[in-house]
Amino acid sequence: MVKKSDLKKLNSIMEESEALKGERKYNKAVEKLLEGIQFIEDRVKEPEEKRDEIENLKAEIDQIYVIEIIDITNRAYNFMNENDYDRAYKTYEEAMRIADKIEEKELRDDEIEEINNAITHNQLEETIYKAGVLVKEDRYENAINVLKDTLIKAQKVYKTKPNHEIIDRIKNTTNEVYSRQVTLLTEQGDKLKATGNHYEAIETYKDALKITEKFYESDLKTTQTINLKTIINQIYSTLIEPLLEKGKSLYSQNNFKEAVKEFESALEVARKMFESEQKEKVMRNINSVSADALNPVYLSRIEPLIEKGKELTGREYYAQDLTIVNQAIRDFTEALDIAENMAESKEKETQVSNISNLIKKVCLTRIDLLRDNSLRKLAQKDYEGAVNELYAAISIAKKIPIREEENEELNKLKDSVNKAFSSQINEILVEGKAFLTQKNYNEALEIFTKAMDITNKMYLNEIMEEEIAKIKSLIYQAELKDLVGRGDLVEEQKKFEKELEKLDKKMEYAKTIVDEQRRFEEMNKIKLAIDEVHYSEIKLIVEQANQLADSRNYLDSFEFFEKAIRVNDLIESSEYKDKVPIKTNYKNQLINKAKKEIETNNFDHAIGDCEKALELDSTHINAYFYIGIANSHKAQYDEAIASFKKALDLTKNHVKSWNHMGLVYTKKKEYDEAIESYEKAIEIEPIYTEAFFNMANAYKLKNQLNKAIDIYKKVTEIEPDHAMAWLFLGHCYLEKNEYFSAVESLEKSTSLDSRLEQELNRHISEFKDSIENMKENISKSFDNKLNSLF
Repeated sequence: MVKKSDLKKLNSIMEESEALKGERKYNKAVEKLLEGIQFIEDRVKEPEEKRDEIENLKAEIDQIYVIEIIDITNRAYNFMNENDYDRAYKTYEEAMRIADKIEEKELRDDEIEEINNAITHNQLEETIYKAGVLVKEDRYENAINVLKDTLIKAQKVYKTKPNHEIIDRIKNTTNEVYSRQVTLLTEQGDKLKATGNHYEAIETYKDALKITEKFYESDLKTTQTINLKTIINQIYSTLIEPLLEKGKSLYSQNNFKEAVKEFESALEVARKMFESEQKEKVMRNINSVSADALNPVYLSRIEPLIEKGKELTGREYYAQDLTIVNQAIRDFTEALDIAENMAESKEKETQVSNISNLIKKVCLTRIDLLRDNSLRKLAQKDYEGAVNELYAAISIAKKIPIREEENEELNKLKDSVNKAFSSQINEILVEGKAFLTQKNYNEALEIFTKAMDITNKMYLNEIMEEEIAKIKSLIYQAELKDLVGRGDLVEEQKKFEKELEKLDKKMEYAKTIVDEQRRFEEMNKIKLAIDEVHYSEIKLIVEQANQLADSRNYLDSFEFFEKAIRVNDLIESSEYKDKVPIKTNYKNQLINKAKKEIETNNFDHAIGDCEKALELDSTHINAYFYIGIANSHKAQYDEAIASFKKALDLTKNHVKSWNHMGLVYTKKKEYDEAIESYEKAIEIEPIYTEAFFNMANAYKLKNQLNKAIDIYKKVTEIEPDHAMAWLFLGHCYLEKNEYFSAVESLEKSTSLDSRLEQELNRHISEFKDSIENMKENISKSFDNKLNSLF
C-alpha cells in the first residue's frame, strides 16, 4: 500500500501537472507526470499497485497529448480559413507527431484518424481555392476538371454524409464555373441573332443548354435552362411566321399542294420548340390556319396502314404469332404518328383515339396470352419461365401509346413479376426458417442471402421493399441468435463498454474545443455515436431475453428486458431511441408466461404477469383478456367480466373477449347476457364455430331445445367434424323424445371421437335394441288386433 507521505507527494505532482496543462504548458505538464512515474518506480514496492498507479499516470499523459492536439488542430483550422494551406499542413504534421506519442493504441489510432481526416479536409479546401484561381484566369475547363476530381475525393471521404457542407460547396462552385461558360455562349448567340443568323444562333444557344445539363441540381440550373429554352423558342417563332404567311397566300390562290408544303415546314419548325405555353400558342396558330389543307393529306396516308393492321389482327389466333403482333403494332403506330401530326381538330382527336385503342387492343390480347402462360408456369413452380413470360408481356405493354407512369397494364405486369419473385423468395425462406428453428444459423444465413439476391431482380416498388424488409429482419434474427447461441455475449458486452469508454473520453476532449461551432458539431457527432453503441447493445440484450423466455427461463429473461429499458433511457437521439421494440417483446413474453401459468392453474401468477404487461402498455388487449380468463378459472366472475369489458373498450372487435364473457355469464346462469355476448362475437366473425357452439349450449340450458338444435346444426355445417356438437344435438333430440334423430346424431359423434365411442357405443346399442324390441312387440300386438277384426 502507498504510504500516506508518498501519496501526498504524488497528489502534489499531479496537481502541478494539471495546473501546467491549464496554462497550455503541455511539455512541462508531461514532464511533471513522468517525474511522478519515476517516483512510483522508486517508492512503491507492491508490483500490482505499482503497475496500476503507473497506468493511471500514463493515461493522464495521453489525455494531455489529446488536449494539445486539439489546440494544434484549432490553429491549423484557422490557417486554412486564411487560405494559408502550407502552414496548415505543417501544423497538422506537428499534431501527428504528438499523436504518435500516445501510448494507448486505440486512442492513438483514433487521434491519427481524426488528424488525417482534417488533413484531407484541408486538401479539399485548397483545391476549391485553386479552382477559383483558375476561373479568374478564364481557364474554365481546367477549373471544372479540378472540381470534379475534388468532388470524387470528397464523396469518398464523406460517403456516409452525401450532403456534407463541403460537397455542396464543390457542387455550387462547379455550377458557377459552368454558368460563366453559359453566359459567354449566350452573348455569342445574342450577336448572331441580332445579325439575322438565326440557325447559327440556335446552335450556339443549344451548346449553352448542353452545358446547363452538366449543372448539379440547383435554382441556378433551373433558371438558366428556362431562359435559354425561351430564347430558342422565340427564334423558332420568328422563323415560322413567314412560312405561315406564304402558305396562306398559296392556299388563297388554290395552290393547295405548295401550301401544304409551307404549312408542313412550319409544323416541322414548331415541333423543334421546347415544350412550353409559347409552343402551344404557336401550334394552335398553325393548326387554325392549316387544318383544312393538311388533314385530308394525312388521312389519305393513314387509311391504308389501318387496313393493313386490321387484316393482320383479323386472322385466327393471331396473338400466338409474335411476328404478326409486332407487324400490326408497327402499322398502327405509323398511322398514329401521322395522326398526331394532323392539325388540331375534332377529326384529329377521333383518329388519335381510335388508332390508340387499336394498338392497345393488340397489345392486351398478346399480354393476356403471355400472362396465362406465366400463371401456368408459376403453378408448376417454374419461376424463371414464369418471369420470362412476364418480361415478354412487359415489352409489349411498353408499346401501348400512353406515358409509362400512366400505363396501368405495365405497372400490373411489374407487380406480377415481383409477385412471382416473392413466391420464389417465400419458398426459399421456408427452408431458411427451418434452419433457424434447428439453430443451424450459418445455413439459415446462406439461404436468406440467396433470397436477398433475388430482390435485386425485382422492380422498385412496395412489394420489393416489403420483401427486402422481411429478409433483413430474418438475417438480423439469424445473426443475433447465432451470437447469443455461441455464448459470445460477455465478449460483446466488453466491446460495448470499451467503445463507450472511448467515446466518453472523446466527449471530454470535445468539450475543450475553443471554436463554438466546431465544439457543438463534434459533441453532437459523439452523442450520436454513443447512442448507436447503446442501440447495438439493446438489440443483443433483447435477443438474449427472448431466447431465455423461449426456454421458459422467464425470471432471467425479464431482468434482461429491464436492462434493455434502462439502456434505452440513456439514448437521446430520435434516430436510435425506441428503435428496438423492447416493450413489445417484453409484454408479449409476459403474456406467454401468463398463458403457461393458466395451463398449470397458477392463476394469481398469471394475473401478476398481465398486470406487469399493462404497466408497459395500458392498452394491451391480451393482458386484460388473460386476466379475465384467470379470474374465470378462479370463479371470480364479476372481476372476469370487468376485464373482458376493458379489452372490449379498447376494441369492440375482440371476438375472444365476447365469447369468453359469454362463457362467464353462462357459468353465472345469466343466459340472456351470455347469448347476447355470443351474438356480438358472431356478428364480428360470422363463422366463429366456438361462439355458435357456446350459444347453443346456453339455449339448451334455458331448455329452448328447438333453438339449441338449430344452432348445433349450424355448428356442424361450419365444422362437420365437431363431435361435441353432434353429441349435444343428439341429447337435445333425446329430451324431445325424437329417438331416431337422437341415435343418428349420437352415432355421428362417436364416429368422430374415439373416447366418446368407448363411453357411449354400448348405451346407444342398448337404446337401439330397446326401440327395436318395442317396435316389434307393438307390431305383433297391432297384427293380432287387426286379425281379430276379420
